[in-house]
Amino acid sequence: MRSLAMFIVVAVLGGCGIAARAEPVDVEVPARRVMNAHQVTDTIPAPSIREMVNALPYQHYNDVPAMQAYRLTAVSWGWNSARIEAWAPFVYDVMLGESAFCWNRQRGDIVKSYSMCVITQKGRYEDVGFGQVTTSFYGADGLLCTKYGVCHSWQILASPYDSMLWSIVIPIELDGSHPWCFNSRARAYHKCGLAPDR
Repeated sequence: MRSLAMFIVVAVLGGCGIAARAEPVDVEVPARRVMNAHQVTDTIPAPSIREMVNALPYQHYNDVPAMQAYRLTAVSWGWNSARIEAWAPFVYDVMLGESAFCWNRQRGDIVKSYSMCVITQKGRYEDVGFGQVTTSFYGADGLLCTKYGVCHSWQILASPYDSMLWSIVIPIELDGSHPWCFNSRARAYHKCGLAPDR
């Protein structure tokens, strides 16, 4: 036989005690709960590609974060996967030779070997970024300046994303492998045959 529980709810309204009799409750039958999902906190937005690229752990002579940055940045600029992968071997070669995979390099910098791209002495040359782009691109008459308003080295070195965009992705889009393979000396330094435009 089921046991029934009776209870009395007492509420105090305006100083008067009012007793109310509740309906009997069967304590042996589990309560039924309506299972509706409710969001109790704000949704955290997914990070942007810029934020993801800027958060990667860049390290001197470690290609993995730099190549991840290349792929992400190229995607953000609208490159399809076929184009990204076609250029990847050449981009690897450029970054290895130009910046040792450090986004914050200026030619002449001394980087603490295998550090998280720690610069121990600043350089004084114009070449900057992952790809060591020069004033031929970011100077007053350069395409980065005239087309995109990127006219100073600090704009390229502002972040890892900016370094990848303005010293690798956009120069390739504008001029292919030419910035790194423009003469016989440059072609001897880089593996220019890896570039899909060669």
